[in-house]
Amino acid sequence: KRERSQTLMELLQARAEEEMDSFTSQGLGNLAWALGRLGIAPSNSLLEAIMVRSMACMQDFSSQELANFLWGFAKLSPYGVTMSSEVMFSLQTHATRTHADWRPQEVSNLFWALSKLQVGMKPNLEAVMVMVAEEKAPEFTAQGLANITWAIGRSKILVEYEFWQAIQESAEEIIDTFDAQNLSNLIWGFAQFSIVLNPSFLLAFQKQALVVAPTFTCKGLGMLL
Repeated sequence: KRERSQTLMELLQARAEEEMDSFTSQGLGNLAWALGRLGIAPSNSLLEAIMVRSMACMQDFSSQELANFLWGFAKLSPYGVTMSSEVMFSLQTHATRTHADWRPQEVSNLFWALSKLQVGMKPNLEAVMVMVAEEKAPEFTAQGLANITWAIGRSKILVEYEFWQAIQESAEEIIDTFDAQNLSNLIWGFAQFSIVLNPSFLLAFQKQALVVAPTFTCKGLGMLL
């Protein structure tokens, strides 16, 4: 059964490579997302074809398609899959132009993906992402807030006091929706900058941590302590 599955994926990859010139920006975003979701590294020839086609379609990428594309490659990074520096630079440049259309999940995915890929963000993109995240903070889910805080901590992005206040206030409002992993990522991000937490947020955080305590992993506990 595993052999049949591998053969099917090889056939699908070969077919995708054959049809690459017909791929739209949406198709590229979906392809990268699917490969990342399945944890399937593309062949070298398919990866090269994706890079070439993405440059040709760059101006057509919507904010969601950009987020899907980057998210997929971030998921593939543990398998040694990397995108070319030219594509990464162009994606960041184009992302800056599309920020007016960003929805909360797309902002969260962009933060997480760029941090996971360990690429230096262009200063103008970094500034725009932080600005949009602060403005949309009340609209984020628990996972979105956790992803952003974790990504900022991992990438050592310096932000203003008002940003941290917005994140804390928004997290406190929905604290009962945070699971163990999201709590760990959230507090770890704060800890990277020695942020002094609001008393009300800290109390709410501690109460929710007690609720989900049985589900913390060893890694999660390590991030809390």
